[in-house]
Amino acid sequence: NTQDILPCFLPFFHIYGLVITLLGHLTHGCKLVTMSKFSASVYLDLLKTQPMNLLYIVPPVAILLGKHPDVSTEHFRNVRHIREIEFNQGFGATETTSLGTSTFKKTKNIDFSACGVPMAGVTLKFIDPATGQPSGEMCVKSPMIMKGYHKNPQATADTMSDDGYFKTGDLGHYKPGVGLFITDRIKELIKFYGEAPKAFIIRKSGQTTSEEELQDFVAGQVAGYKKIEEVMFVQDIPKTASGKILRKDLKKIYALGRSSGSSSYSVLSIYALPNYLPTNKPSKKEADGFNDLNLEEHGVPIEKLKLRSL
Repeated sequence: NTQDILPCFLPFFHIYGLVITLLGHLTHGCKLVTMSKFSASVYLDLLKTQPMNLLYIVPPVAILLGKHPDVSTEHFRNVRHIREIEFNQGFGATETTSLGTSTFKKTKNIDFSACGVPMAGVTLKFIDPATGQPSGEMCVKSPMIMKGYHKNPQATADTMSDDGYFKTGDLGHYKPGVGLFITDRIKELIKFYGEAPKAFIIRKSGQTTSEEELQDFVAGQVAGYKKIEEVMFVQDIPKTASGKILRKDLKKIYALGRSSGSSSYSVLSIYALPNYLPTNKPSKKEADGFNDLNLEEHGVPIEKLKLRSL
């Protein structure tokens, strides 16, 4: 008769957060502890101080729980069935109304690089967006696919094919007997001409790894055009509430770092004045707002931040 309690950091405007954590548990009388955004320190504190016995996570959080130096068995003392845990991967999106593929329970010979097999009523096909050949972008069709984007007919036309397939923007392939493999995002492919990889690195405490050491290590592992051109050391990697990397914010970090001539930059300065480069001057009200950010407690000297941003 104990009430189940779970932390909710997945956004409720995403299908996972809406259907699984919110609607799926409110209807069973569970207690939901909501987080406005994901924070590792807040999340770990909740697990340690509150009787959380159900966890719904995404891959970045699974990695965090497995590798973070502060995580101990104390954080999982209330979690049910910890000794019977199964990792079952799947693929889904808000547009597909939750799962399109899944690895079902008790599946044998699981390949953890795969995302399982199609759910009932789901059809997959793979189309090269350039040639139309049957390999490349994954497209999904089922009765559960969305009708379209609200009041955005152009986005709907760009995303939905004439025969009712949702174009996911993910590159991949399907291996019979194993399942779906997602290999990349179309918009994040490294092109041979005109683009060069840049790395954003968070150093572990006490580490002094240099830019050259990282470049040399990667150069020995990849093809020539994938070698890292530049390295920037940061305090944090900006992510969405569901753990996805915000690449547009990384571009801002890179622009600010280049304009300041530094290979090290604080992400907090991006959040302080997201629309200003160091050559632009904010209003007095915006500048005074620095005093309310408490950045110094995060290790960012407030005067240095003012000078760089003003």
